[in-house]
Amino acid sequence: MMRRGPLVLVLGLVLTAVLGAGCKKKGFSISRVEPNHGPYTGEQEVRIIGSGFDANSGVTVSFAGRAAGIAEIKNSETISVTLPMGQPGKVDVTVAFDDGRTRTLPGAFEYTDPMEGGGNWGTYGEKDKKPASPAPSPK
Repeated sequence: MMRRGPLVLVLGLVLTAVLGAGCKKKGFSISRVEPNHGPYTGEQEVRIIGSGFDANSGVTVSFAGRAAGIAEIKNSETISVTLPMGQPGKVDVTVAFDDGRTRTLPGAFEYTDPMEGGGNWGTYGEKDKKPASPAPSPK
C-alpha cells in the first residue's frame, strides 16, 4: 500500500499558492467625502473619493451605520451614493465591499439642519452659500 498523504498535501499547498495568488484583492482607501456636509433629511447625491475601488465587487456605503441608497462605483477613485437620513452632527463613513474589504473614515460627513442659518442651501447642500443681495431701493 502506497502512502499518498504528504504528496497530496504538498500538491494542495502548491495549487492553493498558485491559484490563490491571482484571486487576492488589492487594498483600497477613502480620502474624503464630497460634499462633506448635507441635510439630515438625506436624499442628496454624495461622492466618496479614494483609490482602489473595484467595479467588479458589490459595495455598500454607510453613514453612521445607515446604508446609503444606490451605491455606484463610477471609477477606481469615485463611488456615488444617495445620502440616507441621519441625525445632525458628524458621522463616520464606511465603505464595505462584498468580498470583506472594509474601510471607515471617522467624522467624514456632517449632517446639518437646513433650517438653521436661514436655510441657504445650494447644490449639494452648500451651507456656506451667501444669499443674493437685495436690489437697491430707488431714491
